[in-house]
Amino acid sequence: MTIDKLIAAGSLITSAFSALAAFLAIRQTIIQRLTAIKPQLIVKEITFKTDNLGHTEPLLNILGKNKNDIFINVVNIGLGAALNIRYKWNFDYEKSFIKLGLQQANDSHFEKDLNDLISMENYIYEISRSEDFKFIHFIGNGTSTYFQHKITPYELEYILPNAIDKDDKTIEIPELIIILKINELLKTSLSITKLYKPIEGPRLHINFEDISGKTKRETFNSLIQLKRISIKAEAYDYEVIVRFKRTDSWIQRGRQKIRKGYAGWLESLK
Repeated sequence: MTIDKLIAAGSLITSAFSALAAFLAIRQTIIQRLTAIKPQLIVKEITFKTDNLGHTEPLLNILGKNKNDIFINVVNIGLGAALNIRYKWNFDYEKSFIKLGLQQANDSHFEKDLNDLISMENYIYEISRSEDFKFIHFIGNGTSTYFQHKITPYELEYILPNAIDKDDKTIEIPELIIILKINELLKTSLSITKLYKPIEGPRLHINFEDISGKTKRETFNSLIQLKRISIKAEAYDYEVIVRFKRTDSWIQRGRQKIRKGYAGWLESLK
């Protein structure tokens, strides 16, 4: 190969490396800019506790004075603001009713006088729906009580990065979900072997945008666990904690499977 050809080849290689370096620099700049506007939400754990709760306390009284004030703190630990936030809760009420032995109201119940239904020792329930809400009606144990579950998403305007705004934003959780899950937990906890074993809680779906208008959807699973219980002769005290964990997207799960498969393949070659 002549000197001229060597020089030309060298120039070509140099140009290729320069182009690659420029591409990588541009790519790194894009990544840094995206990171600078990327929000990242976390949902804080929440604790419920009560003192001197009677062993025969009606199911719906489980939260006592707390039941009308259930909010969960959300923090943006990213660098960018989360905008146009929409969130909703996914929970199978009917499944929980079955676990707790609650009976759905039928025609025979409604043939009775309302006062007779209210005076029953056990609850019956009925479910109705509107365009925006699911309504759950409990009758029994001396009360006729309605709860509601919002079907359409709740809305929140924005959540600024925690580095800018130290105040947590709060989101609402339907109180009946917590009431039912704590009852499930206490029922399970009557077994010593399962006393502090966590049970699955509701699922939270959050959609939001970054400042570029890109939409992101995140899902948080929850676990509910008995943290402390003190059983007395006629009552008990308890403390229950609810923890939230972000679930991986299908892309992240796919990448994890590929990495595990590749690691297993390398291990098989040894």
